Amino acid sequence: DGKTTGYVNFADALTAAQTDANKGCTLKLLADVSGTVGVDTGEFAIEINGKSIIGNLQVKKAAKVNIYGGTIREAGVTVARTAQLTASNTLFAGAINCVGGGNFKDCIFMGDVSAKGSSFKLNSCEIHGGTLSVSGSAEAEECTVSGTVTVNNGGSFKSTGGTYKNTVNVKSGGTLEIISGTFDKKLTAEAGSKL
Repeated sequence: DGKTTGYVNFADALTAAQTDANKGCTLKLLADVSGTVGVDTGEFAIEINGKSIIGNLQVKKAAKVNIYGGTIREAGVTVARTAQLTASNTLFAGAINCVGGGNFKDCIFMGDVSAKGSSFKLNSCEIHGGTLSVSGSAEAEECTVSGTVTVNNGGSFKSTGGTYKNTVNVKSGGTLEIISGTFDKKLTAEAGSKL
């Protein structure tokens, strides 16, 4: 509705953002936030605004959160089965465990990325130092992955463009679809997998 409301502390602002009355709002950080940021419900954006969330980000239940423009430092991100996380222009220093939906654009991941949900998308992202593990349905477009990629039993991974600098393993029961891209190391596919 275009109105701006100021809050003395982040906890109060986060509580307000999760209400139905503030559905679709943007929570803009004016300073770094320390500790676990737990989102239980609601549909809103967090503009990190060049700042950092120093702690865990937990997107729970049926929450839908869009984060952009900063850093999630020192800890990990968890997205519950019925939740959705959309992120852009964000650096993730810790591990990502996405059981729900995830949509990432122009992000950098320093830790392991685990895609377990039914919809996980990476677009123009970089995974440095960590691995990519796919147990659900995942897509990557024009990404650079430095660590090992593993497509597990029941997992499906579609790659369009990008560069894979380490081994790509497809386990029995896993599916890998390659549209295009550069693979610097070997690609292994176990019996029972699909390429």
